[in-house]
Amino acid sequence: MRPVRAPRALYPLLLALAILLGGCDRAANVIPGGGKQTPTATPTAGNVTVGPRVGPGQTTADAADADLARAVMQVIPSMDDGKPVRLGTGVVIDSARRLILTSYPVVRPYRADGGPAYTKIRLATNREAGRAPKPEYEAELLVSDPATGLAILRVTRAIEGAPNFDLPAVVPGDTAGITPGTVIRLFGHPGEGAAQNTLTVQRGAVTGQRSEAGQTSRLWLKTAVRMPAGAAGGPVFNQAGALIGVMLQEAYNPKAQVGQVRPFDRATSLIDQAQKATEGFRQIAPLYLEGTGGGISRP
Repeated sequence: MRPVRAPRALYPLLLALAILLGGCDRAANVIPGGGKQTPTATPTAGNVTVGPRVGPGQTTADAADADLARAVMQVIPSMDDGKPVRLGTGVVIDSARRLILTSYPVVRPYRADGGPAYTKIRLATNREAGRAPKPEYEAELLVSDPATGLAILRVTRAIEGAPNFDLPAVVPGDTAGITPGTVIRLFGHPGEGAAQNTLTVQRGAVTGQRSEAGQTSRLWLKTAVRMPAGAAGGPVFNQAGALIGVMLQEAYNPKAQVGQVRPFDRATSLIDQAQKATEGFRQIAPLYLEGTGGGISRP
């Protein structure tokens, strides 16, 4: 039986198809993972993240404290002479856009009399375990929400000798399933007057949740853990290492411990605003009196 031959006019098409198929095989050897999609914990394109480890054939594994610490920064609002005005903590939530989530009272730009509280915000990194954080970047207050006590900074430049911004972001966690007994890890810096300025990590558990007068949704997570004042703005992770909350003081107090946790879902709209902001955008923070007047419950 004679073999069936393709018409001569189809030869160029068949040749091109053969080259294309051969090229796919070569590409599979160049692309990491042999051209197959590799599971990743990265929630945003372009981000480098630390958090729950996920890999081929691997279920979620707990992230190490040392890995999460790379995404935690000390927040240092300062005057032109470098003298710190306040001390707090922040966490990288978007590495590609250089965004840091922190506590608004730490970076509130005004004093009680309405004057400027500081002239610059420096960020210190935790690149070496057991060492004091090193100032490496300057940042600006990008967006804030005094009602929730949250703020987002954007890194503007590296301090002389520091590398370009290269810190990883954390992985957002699901706060809907948090119940009493949920194991948590809290990261923060000690603050003013501390003999050791190294990053502190404490473990604890969620003991409950609470709202506020006139509010029906969950606004706070309760825990028995107390951290130094400098931990304000610091991240709270679940056992796996996903971000589920931020430690807050309702007003900056360098002598008071931090024991309140704002659930991460209260920050999502603020993060969305920050991620949509252009490079030239900068929010003007609202100016309001710290105290309360007669008949009202908030400043």
